[in-house]
Amino acid sequence: IIKNAEQSAGELKRAANGMYTTDQDPIAMERPELAQYALERSNVEGVLEMTRMMEISKKYKSIQDMLSKEDERIRKAITELAKATQS
Repeated sequence: IIKNAEQSAGELKRAANGMYTTDQDPIAMERPELAQYALERSNVEGVLEMTRMMEISKKYKSIQDMLSKEDERIRKAITELAKATQS
């Protein structure tokens, strides 16, 4: 446990598997406590992220439709050109 996370944040170094390490000496706690049934707050705003995901999905779908229509237009043009050159 890092006693003062703000001061020690610069001393943390990335290790493997999302772990961190430090050269800081451990500090003994006088009375460590464990809070049972405590809920940890998320650092993600679910509603905001869901809204962003829906916006991105709509944009993706519209671009997909546009590309599909463009592909169809090009195919028609090629077919018409092929018919014109055969005549």
